[in-house]
Amino acid sequence: MTQIRCTKTVRQFALLAGMTLAVPTAAVAAEPLPAGVAAMLDAAAGDPAAMKMVADIARKAHPGSVADVDAKVAALAATTEAARVAKLESQGFSEGWSGEGSIGIFNSTGNTTSTGIAAGAKLAKDGVRWRNTIIAQADYQKQDGVITKERYFLGYDVNYNFSPRFFAVGLLSWERDRIAGFSSRFSEGLGLGYRLVDSPSLTVSLEGGPALRQTSFLTGEDNSSITARAAGNLLWTIASTTTLSERASYFIGGESNTLTSETALTTKVYGGLSARLSFFI
Repeated sequence: MTQIRCTKTVRQFALLAGMTLAVPTAAVAAEPLPAGVAAMLDAAAGDPAAMKMVADIARKAHPGSVADVDAKVAALAATTEAARVAKLESQGFSEGWSGEGSIGIFNSTGNTTSTGIAAGAKLAKDGVRWRNTIIAQADYQKQDGVITKERYFLGYDVNYNFSPRFFAVGLLSWERDRIAGFSSRFSEGLGLGYRLVDSPSLTVSLEGGPALRQTSFLTGEDNSSITARAAGNLLWTIASTTTLSERASYFIGGESNTLTSETALTTKVYGGLSARLSFFI
């Protein structure tokens, strides 16, 4: 009899444990998505960082509504993307541009007198697959009445994205650098590029292809050459207000090879105002 009671007790305990485990599971699975959580997800639509934060909190606070949360997030993402694509497709070429400008001025007196100005501007426009970029730079310096630096640059780049990482690139640029020995240089190029790293905080891309260059030297000579071009771009968001960027290009071939590199550390100061430390080679 003792063995029978023990077996019966074990069976009753097992049945009770099964009911105990089954009840919460059924309750969790049946939990609907609270209206307040749905409203918070709606409010976060269009902001990936806010959406992720709200969705993660919602999944932890309401484990029975994980499927509903995931479905809501996917639906909002699809709606946001459709609206973004529709907006980009409706824009003309002159619409949708964003940009930044920078300027630095210095003057020093003493044993020597030096004055200089460095200014730059960058405009960019993103389409569904296209990205257009315009860059203008001016760097001028005079010491004791003698020009020691005089460089002007204007460039236009266009990218066509075959996929999120693979793209084609075309470029057209003009520059003038009397200290380097030429009064005018045009460059045109085509090529392919690939984004080695493509994340919200870090982007690294490489590109390359053939290029043409036409140079007018200060000696009066003109030269046209076929070259190869390699370039790399890096943008690292170190903190929410600080970024490190690197833009480098290398033209190989012709009568001379040309390497240019600009490294910049930019920190937001207030609103749209930022401080920048840059190094140009």
